[in-house]
Amino acid sequence: MEIINKYRLSNSAGDAIITFFNKFSNLDISPLLLSTKTGKEFLNVTIVPYMMFKEVPVKSFQNVEYVFYYRLLIKTIKSLLMIDSINQSLVLQYEDKKEVRNGVECRIFGEQYYSNWWKREESDLLLGQYLLSLILYSDVTTLDHMGKSFGHPMFLSLGNIPNHQRNKPESKALIGYLLILKAMDSKTKNSDKFRMAQRKVFQKCLSTLLEPIIEGPELHFVMRGDIITFILCIFIIIADMVEADKFTNVYQPSCSRRPCAKYLVSRDDLNNTNLMEIIPRTPDAMKQAINSGEDKDYSIHPEKNAFWKIRYSELILVSEIGLWTAYYL
Repeated sequence: MEIINKYRLSNSAGDAIITFFNKFSNLDISPLLLSTKTGKEFLNVTIVPYMMFKEVPVKSFQNVEYVFYYRLLIKTIKSLLMIDSINQSLVLQYEDKKEVRNGVECRIFGEQYYSNWWKREESDLLLGQYLLSLILYSDVTTLDHMGKSFGHPMFLSLGNIPNHQRNKPESKALIGYLLILKAMDSKTKNSDKFRMAQRKVFQKCLSTLLEPIIEGPELHFVMRGDIITFILCIFIIIADMVEADKFTNVYQPSCSRRPCAKYLVSRDDLNNTNLMEIIPRTPDAMKQAINSGEDKDYSIHPEKNAFWKIRYSELILVSEIGLWTAYYL
């Protein structure tokens, strides 16, 4: 039935496929329904809670109601863990991975759970708790099936999954479509009011997605037949440079007085190798700049960052033509 729906075959074509299968399958009992119409009706009434998208009105702009479509974060994670290959391969603890190369023992950092960060965060957990590392990634794309319109899908994966498994399609789950406001005319598009509305809508979508883990609650999932207690953390957000600036709510580099992604260095001092003090662009530094009215000097927008309420939010890794840059959230 999935193939019939995907290629939009007529009921008669679908019935012909069913007849052909039943004739040559040599099965005593056919696994297919009696007709295409019956199958479509079955799919329409079948409800799988963890697969369903929620709808939340976010903003009305120029007589257009913008609705955020998303899946509940916890249920999306559960849908990944229900896949047997993921459930069986999920790594629960830090591993000190080493290899001998050219006669020298070397530390390996090929997986998240090999990192010093993982070891440090794991040491702060209570007995019986395990880290569950969340990986978010997004990019604006063209949605052909929606009439060449632009969409902003966001996907979720887990850092506990080994790389070879995480690169498979089933290890990634669509979690929502971040909203993109559209201006009816160029004057509106270039206005500060419109840009502010865009930023607020973007952060509102993120806040809605991340709301279940703001307080850092214990969550319990079934792993290999046992109930495991997890503490969720967002370790990586993968995006291009433009997307990263949206997540961190900072100015675009072309119009920023402090274009460095990680440190509060002025444009004039980017090549100054004699700097003695460099302030990192941490959440506390950004909050202080906004509260003291220095947001413009620090090249940060005054709107609240959705990640500031989350216990575990240290950095974003940005992939820009193979170049990885660390961003503080």
